[in-house]
Amino acid sequence: ETLLVVEDEDAVRSLAVRILAEYGYTVLDAANGKDALQTLREANSTVDLLVTDVVMPGMGGPELAQKTRRLLPDMPVLFVSGYADQRERMRDALEHDAAFLRKPFSPADLARAVRALLDA
Repeated sequence: ETLLVVEDEDAVRSLAVRILAEYGYTVLDAANGKDALQTLREANSTVDLLVTDVVMPGMGGPELAQKTRRLLPDMPVLFVSGYADQRERMRDALEHDAAFLRKPFSPADLARAVRALLDA
């Protein structure tokens, strides 16, 4: 399965990519929402799951998820944030095929959240 990780912090993005690759996933990555949409267009619908930070400059995770679902309506999304209050603020975005994972997360927590969405 192929995942797209979108995170504006280089160290966090690199860590997530490395963790998910170690679990056997093919991982694409982008530093922002604009690059993520371009990657999705170029991937020709082969991305199975979007993993995105919630708060990013320019285009946050919820907006990215909305635009992604215009291209790929059934795309599951894992939102990730270090801000505790984001889960409550994102209630609408979490309605279907989406989940929330709070930073910092363990490799096992990330892998479990990804697998749960892919298997849903």
